[in-house]
Amino acid sequence: MKKILLISGLIPLALSAQVGINNTAPTSTLDITAKNPSGPATTTDGIVIPRIDRGRAQLMTGITTSNLVYINDISTGDQTGTTQDVSSVGFYFFDGTKWVAIISTPTNNDWHLLGNTGTNQSINFIGTIDNQNVVFRRNNVASGFLGTLNTSFGVGSLPQTSPAFFATAFGGGALSVSTGLGGSAFGYQALTSNTTGAQNTAVGYQALRANTTGLQNTALGYGALTALTGGGGNVAVGFNSMSNSSLASGGFNVAIGNSTLIGFTGGNANIAIGDGAGNTAAGDGGSAFTSGNRNIIIGHNRVLPNPTGDNQMNIGNAIFANNLSTNISTLTANVGIGISTPLTRLHVSATTAESNRYNIFDAPAETNQYGIIALRNTSALATGNYSLLGFTNSGPTSGGANWGVGSIRTGATATNGSEEDFYIGNSTGSTLNERLRIKPNTGYVGIGTSNPTARVEISSGTANTSGLKFTNINSTTPPTANTSPLGIDASGNVVVQSSLSTSFKSFNVDANSATNSLLTLGGIQLRYNSTTCTSTNTFVQVRSTTGTNNIGIMHSTSTSSQTAASNALIPTTPLTITTTFTDIANIPVNCVQDGHAQFNYFSYTDKTFYRINFHVADGDSLPGAAAQGYIFAELQR
Repeated sequence: MKKILLISGLIPLALSAQVGINNTAPTSTLDITAKNPSGPATTTDGIVIPRIDRGRAQLMTGITTSNLVYINDISTGDQTGTTQDVSSVGFYFFDGTKWVAIISTPTNNDWHLLGNTGTNQSINFIGTIDNQNVVFRRNNVASGFLGTLNTSFGVGSLPQTSPAFFATAFGGGALSVSTGLGGSAFGYQALTSNTTGAQNTAVGYQALRANTTGLQNTALGYGALTALTGGGGNVAVGFNSMSNSSLASGGFNVAIGNSTLIGFTGGNANIAIGDGAGNTAAGDGGSAFTSGNRNIIIGHNRVLPNPTGDNQMNIGNAIFANNLSTNISTLTANVGIGISTPLTRLHVSATTAESNRYNIFDAPAETNQYGIIALRNTSALATGNYSLLGFTNSGPTSGGANWGVGSIRTGATATNGSEEDFYIGNSTGSTLNERLRIKPNTGYVGIGTSNPTARVEISSGTANTSGLKFTNINSTTPPTANTSPLGIDASGNVVVQSSLSTSFKSFNVDANSATNSLLTLGGIQLRYNSTTCTSTNTFVQVRSTTGTNNIGIMHSTSTSSQTAASNALIPTTPLTITTTFTDIANIPVNCVQDGHAQFNYFSYTDKTFYRINFHVADGDSLPGAAAQGYIFAELQR
């Protein structure tokens, strides 16, 4: 009877195609209204979906798409087949292939768009648990992925289908078409044109944007190396560094600084460091240096003397160089300080003096005997090697020095300085002429000779010319008792002679005349040896007080009287001067005769040349005078 009633009750439902439960006017295929939609009732309302465990859901076959179940137990079955996504208790619907969770419960691990709570950083993550890339999209456009070998992030950046490996791209369009090895791009369109180029690094907006095949370039900064297409080994750091639109190739260049080498269009192995280095002094964007190889520029807006030259250097407009070389065995570089075109290995130029001098080196040497500046000839030891410091005034045209001061080798063995003469030379043409030399072991100074044998030795180089001259040496100061002249001995040595003397002595003509007339001049003694004025055989006598090995010549002697007829000139005769008094025989002195004489002699004992001028007179020759005479003598050496 109950079966009949159930069938009869379902017939009208089938006819209307809409069923209402607790609802007489259903609005859908099945319209269920809660028995107690509000109020304090405690009775249960709702729909209980069929409850099954994961194993049961996994075994079900012929499942209709949209079938809904509640998985209440995941201890059975596994995550394969239709239950591959069933990892937690909850509601699942069948999508035609597998069961898909539709409602999160407090016990599942799904990540939510509005955030998550209760996470554990050691176990919770976003990603895959199989060997698949994590892929990102924006507006359904590929925008990055996390892969095994490559990583990208940004709209249009390196696609996961790229054959490149060890590549990293961050930024829109970064490495978008790259197939090369190990590229790293960070920034919008960084390395965006790169194809087979490898091992490049670009950081910044459009850094290395045009590069296609270039290798091992590094660009750091907005627009750095943006136009380079195929160069290798370049480094650009700074805003628009090496960013000239005509720079297509070039290798191993380094540019560090804002807009550094912005005008550079091609070349190799150049170095520029500093804001605007390699540009005109007018500021960033200049293009003074355009091409060249192996140049170095350091400093704000510094340029090179030749904008298209090779092997140049400019450091802060203070230190310059040219002829730089990569081969140390053939170095020909010139370095200039204060001059942009150095002509020698080290060329220093100054235009303004500091405290009336141009300093090259200052150093706290204190008692250190070693020179503050040291020059060394590093050639193999050889006689005749020079180590000189040169001086010149605007010449000569060959670039050499007019004066050279330094040392010259006299041997090829000793290294202690004993074979190193001090040397001064002068050039009036192509070579230096020696002007002075000092020997190291003796301190002997040679002028006109390279081998002096005395403290100072002068060789004029011209016969009958001494090479020594004194000018304007006359003095109004009278000589004193200690005044000493210079002389030259037979060997050419200059000696100091005894004091010059000019003496006058008067004496009585008596028994003591030989004593009271004695006159001493250096190593010479003169006397009048007579007791009366009547003898015609009494002579002036002379002797040496310094030895017997002396040579003398008397000349220009004469006697005189009050009558002209008695005057007589005596010719030159030898004079023997010993320690014993010798008569000057040609001049007898009596009451009516006076004597005059000049004689020269060389004293071997004291190495002195003497010239004696003397006059002897008898006082009786003077009117009204008594028997008294005098001797006047002048000594020259």
